[in-house]
Amino acid sequence: MSNTDDEHFERIPWDELRPAAGNRRGLIYAVAAAIVAAAVSAMLARNLASPPVTTMSQVSSPTAAPPVSIPLTASSATTSTTAESPVVWTEADLMAIHPDELKVEATAVAEWFVADYFTADGAGELQMQLRSMLPTDVPLPVHDPGYRSFVEWSRAISAVESAPGEYVVSVVVRALGAAADAGYQRLPLRAVEVIVRWTDAGWSIVDLPSPIDPPALASSDPWPQETLPESVVSEALSLAGEGATVIGGGRSGERWRVVVETIDPTGGRWPVVVWVDGDAPSG
Repeated sequence: MSNTDDEHFERIPWDELRPAAGNRRGLIYAVAAAIVAAAVSAMLARNLASPPVTTMSQVSSPTAAPPVSIPLTASSATTSTTAESPVVWTEADLMAIHPDELKVEATAVAEWFVADYFTADGAGELQMQLRSMLPTDVPLPVHDPGYRSFVEWSRAISAVESAPGEYVVSVVVRALGAAADAGYQRLPLRAVEVIVRWTDAGWSIVDLPSPIDPPALASSDPWPQETLPESVVSEALSLAGEGATVIGGGRSGERWRVVVETIDPTGGRWPVVVWVDGDAPSG
């Protein structure tokens, strides 16, 4: 037997045992996908297991002012309680208020009361209001049938504190009066004293008005009169307006005092003073 017949070579199929390139690439993709899926699953599991996180702290700005801590003390609790309940004023409360504030209110109340007291318009509401402010044992005004009165103005000229929360206010009042079927006429100037007092329920009138003398009026010294230069007259008329007429005047110090008569749309004539600056010589 020859050596050629004894030797038998078999070829090993290495190419068939080596995986194809396409299959190896697919395997890599499958492994990568599995890793990503595992990572996503781990993240979801961690989020579900941990409690939700509030985002309130993320809203605050780093430049915002630091929070101020206000302790809940007995005074703050008392303040919130008294704000909901009616205010009851005591003498201590009145002493804590600045006297000027009470004085201003007392003055306004006195002027209001005097204006209503000397008004007669036949309205029952006004009588009821007066009765609510005055003591129950004092009489209210009673007039003849058809009488009417109207207060033009009332002004307080002084207010003196006579006791804590109590003031004596002097008021001057001007009123118009009319009998039945007659026109109004101006009544003499009247002055009265009114005592007003602050109570737990508010301001009250202690008693009826008491008459006092009104402020005294006196004449002043006369002004100098002389012939006015034409330039001063022209300047005064331009300042007074259309329809004005110069009726007098004179120099006073560095300026000219010019008396000008003006006329209103209804025909009323009212003398007024116009001051003119100028270097015009005296007449």
